[in-house]
Amino acid sequence: MGARFISETRRYGPEAAGLAMLFLVVACGWLQGRGVFEAVDHALMQATGDARSGGGSLLTPFAIALSRVADVSGRLLMLGVLALAMMWRGLGRQWLWLAAVSLIAMLLNTALKHLFAAARPEILAHLDPTMTYSFPSGHASGNAVFLGALAMLWPSRAGSAVALALIGMIGISRVWLGVHWPSDVVCGWIEGAAILLLARRWQPARSPA
Repeated sequence: MGARFISETRRYGPEAAGLAMLFLVVACGWLQGRGVFEAVDHALMQATGDARSGGGSLLTPFAIALSRVADVSGRLLMLGVLALAMMWRGLGRQWLWLAAVSLIAMLLNTALKHLFAAARPEILAHLDPTMTYSFPSGHASGNAVFLGALAMLWPSRAGSAVALALIGMIGISRVWLGVHWPSDVVCGWIEGAAILLLARRWQPARSPA
């Protein structure tokens, strides 16, 4: 009985961790609304403003381009391109899994944004137009899921390193552009990681293609 319980715990370990991380995102949204992260968020945003005005403005065009490519429409476009390539190579099940987890991430993020209805930061001028709520960052969560899922489908050290670097840069770009608090981005990353942990259970078998 004890051995069976341990086996079941290990079997459902990633899903349990994913659910715990989603609970953490909700808890952080509640804490953010009560100002718990305010001091750290304001200090980091102020430091970002100092960097922007102190010669870091050269990074702004890169941050804008990165955010535009990595927004919802950009991810949907990439999913469309990948559909053609992956279907042609007989990876239809893998593409459906990628598309499903990406769309679930978008829907969950929208639900969380409306749940907390957090205003965008007003410390820095917004360098990218925004029309939605702030918490959690959709760029951070959506790209963590999309790029993380690609790394899961074709696992390699190089691929994982590239995915992590892009996920990090996309999230940081949102703070640089003044449209997200750092806590929005960190919680977006946690949200994305949670979705990937839950989605592992339905990931198609790796294909030799």
